[in-house]
Amino acid sequence: MGRAKLTKIGNPVLSDPKAVEIVEQIVEYDFAGVEKIFSDFFNVGWITRAKMFDETIKAFLSNHSEATVVNLGAGLDTTFFRIDNGKSRWYDLDLPDVIEIRKKIIPEGARSKCIAGSMLDPAWVKEVSTGSSDVLFFSGGVLFYFTETEVKELFKLLADNFPGAEIVFDTNGQGWEIGKAVTEIGSGLNGHRLKLMKLLADPKIRVIVVEHRDRLMRFVFEYVESCLSVQGRRVIVMDQSEMKDDLVQDMIEVLTSFCARLYGRRSAKNKVKKAMEALENDN
Repeated sequence: MGRAKLTKIGNPVLSDPKAVEIVEQIVEYDFAGVEKIFSDFFNVGWITRAKMFDETIKAFLSNHSEATVVNLGAGLDTTFFRIDNGKSRWYDLDLPDVIEIRKKIIPEGARSKCIAGSMLDPAWVKEVSTGSSDVLFFSGGVLFYFTETEVKELFKLLADNFPGAEIVFDTNGQGWEIGKAVTEIGSGLNGHRLKLMKLLADPKIRVIVVEHRDRLMRFVFEYVESCLSVQGRRVIVMDQSEMKDDLVQDMIEVLTSFCARLYGRRSAKNKVKKAMEALENDN
């Protein structure tokens, strides 16, 4: 529901047309009650999780294009339709009543099959045909409903039957703790962002979430992202689109700095104003 809603309003983080199709297909269900329970905060959280899973699975498929991918606790998940590379084989595993509904709404394809059963029941293993391909398991929003013993049993089952396989999953055991919420008004070119510098210098902050990358920094974002990655840290950008107003403001700052060097700070603003007016007239 969350992926469909944000896709329809043009969410730039993740587009999921298949989710929209599914919601529109289930005409007899009233989603109004669901929307009241789950706010946009939850929707953004689910979108972020889906995006992180997509990126991880795509990275795996880039190195193992004909891999076998198994979705543990699939529900009505649509990951296959977002990142299918045209070569991999997919299995969607869930309880029998869930798979019955899934098959009606999302029919199986030539490379995407459903398996009805509990992931804790070893019987499903025989239905996964991997051949000589590499195997990736992923499970989103599922394992934290199991006990620690059950999760260990599942991992042992996977290790015993699929040696060398990889697994991607989420957990809320350690969760993200919001350490700081920082608001700092300024250009993405401003080199005197004290609050930003404190965030980057604090190794305890493992994840930095920003609304828009150009408000963080415009030209060196990839370098900062790479440096944080080496430290086991990361930056998540919620809005990947370019903000025209931000770009104009940064152009003004560049021109102001340049003109100040040529004409002195006092007359710089007048020079910039004339330059921007000329640019607007040309457009």
